[in-house]
Amino acid sequence: MIERLSRVVVAVRHRLGLAFRREALRLAQRGRFHDAQWEYARATGLTPDTDASWTELARYCEEAAGLPLKIAALEASLGRGGGTRAQSDLLVALVRSDRANDAVAMAERISDPDAALTAAMQLAAMGSFMPAERFARRATTLAAGRADAWFQLGSIHAGLQRYDDAIAAIEESISLDPANATARVTLGQVLSHVGRVDEAADAFRALLRRDPANADAWSSLVHLAQQATSSRNAGDIARQVAAYFEREGDATSSAAQSSPSAAAAGRSKLQLAPQLFAILPRHERIVVLDGGARDAHADPRWRQLPADRLAFHGFEPDPPECDRLNETLHRLGYQGAYHPIGLWKAEGTLPFHVNKASGGSSFLDQKIAVTDRWRFENPHQTSLAREIFRPERTVDMPVTSIPQWAAKAGVTSVDFCKLNVQGAELDILAAAGPLLDGMLGVLAEAAFVESYVGRPFFSDIDAFMRRSRFTFFDLVAHHYIGRADVAVVAQHLPGSSGRLGQLTSSWGQLIEGHSLYLRDPIDAERCGTAMDLSEVQVIKLAIIAEVFGQIEFGFELVQWLAARLHTKREAAQATRLTSALAAAAAGYQGTAPAAIGAAS
Repeated sequence: MIERLSRVVVAVRHRLGLAFRREALRLAQRGRFHDAQWEYARATGLTPDTDASWTELARYCEEAAGLPLKIAALEASLGRGGGTRAQSDLLVALVRSDRANDAVAMAERISDPDAALTAAMQLAAMGSFMPAERFARRATTLAAGRADAWFQLGSIHAGLQRYDDAIAAIEESISLDPANATARVTLGQVLSHVGRVDEAADAFRALLRRDPANADAWSSLVHLAQQATSSRNAGDIARQVAAYFEREGDATSSAAQSSPSAAAAGRSKLQLAPQLFAILPRHERIVVLDGGARDAHADPRWRQLPADRLAFHGFEPDPPECDRLNETLHRLGYQGAYHPIGLWKAEGTLPFHVNKASGGSSFLDQKIAVTDRWRFENPHQTSLAREIFRPERTVDMPVTSIPQWAAKAGVTSVDFCKLNVQGAELDILAAAGPLLDGMLGVLAEAAFVESYVGRPFFSDIDAFMRRSRFTFFDLVAHHYIGRADVAVVAQHLPGSSGRLGQLTSSWGQLIEGHSLYLRDPIDAERCGTAMDLSEVQVIKLAIIAEVFGQIEFGFELVQWLAARLHTKREAAQATRLTSALAAAAAGYQGTAPAAIGAAS
């Protein structure tokens, strides 16, 4: 009797649950989402007006009626109980429904780093790396001290083949959470992929010092050794693994324990800059103009420097977003400002083509016939350019030139300029006038393919920069593409290797990269065309050089400046510079830490 009664109760509950679900769907289809989630909560036993009740209702809406109803339910949840999960689910749903721009706009408004990070992780798992990158970057802006946010950003950069950015972000994650073995293994794997074998080995060794039994580190190191020896012979591989450990003479060297890798320590912990900031007058700051990123202050390269020695000027045409960026900038202790306007060669209003891919928007028309042949690839995923990289709408954008902006903003000089503006780089630089003459360095995106109509090529930018007395130093953030309509994905073939410095690679066609130009007063003096750089400018130039990996050039600049000061009988300052060089060299060589002295 009791068993029979129990079955009746279960059947009744089941029918009631179905009735509540049907009523919830009916209410949702009529736009009464708050009532609908109450009905669905009754069906499932959830507490109404909670993150769980709203997200479960939204999931049911999609199952029963499709994605648009899910989006409407999640939008209705905001401010009415929907929390982190509802926000992240909404971001992902918007991207899935080809409303990536709406998702990005929403992500820039939310203040919950967990929502942005969860959405980034879900989209990355789906292979939608472009919007995932925006959400992960938003998470690092909202929570700059979150190691998991930086790691996710680095993983997504790797998926987009932005390997330099990936390495920098993962190293930032490791600096925040040195015990994270997954981040350390991933760092080594990315370094290995780009051909930086010694640095990859250092990363794996650093992990094995912390965790000698870590299976991932050992297997990665063995794989690295097998690649290096081009052999499957166990003896050869073992000898190569041993060689990795013997390279520095002591596998348990304490100097390497505090950093992801010996080579990475030179990038993630600068040695020369702290010494030079101690010499640089306290009021002096490196002024950075960033014309191609909403969150210039989050660039991991600049984050290595003290916030009170930097001033950022960025450009964001959306006023509310500009206000938010300024609030973040000043909360983090940086000087400078974000300005609600776009950069161009003159003041006015221009049509701006908003792209489905967040990094593809441009003032220039996209050459669809060229870009539709592309396939974006990494060692694990592929995406067709014709599906994710194309203009969606055109808006009018207010623009100005660097000199006109500087006059209104009261900016008299810029030390470093970064431009990543999809084809407008040369026009902006050519119009910069005297402000360009005072710049010490420029990082400009340069193209090798005309992906936008009339876009300047690397050769055009290089010729202009050389005429402007800059010297080319490096090409970073290489962007390669594959071919959309072929069956073979070269990066997925057994034994494929895209390492730099090799006779061939499997990365595909190099379409663009970021070209680094710096002033070289030493070469100018040698050529009899000396540059009129002050002592302060040379010190700033040496710091910038180190920040961008030109460590030896930074040392050379300080040596040159010290020698000139000796010639001018300024022995005291020359001695300070020489001492700074010695301390920085000792820091890099692991014989002494870099010390930050009192600024003058």
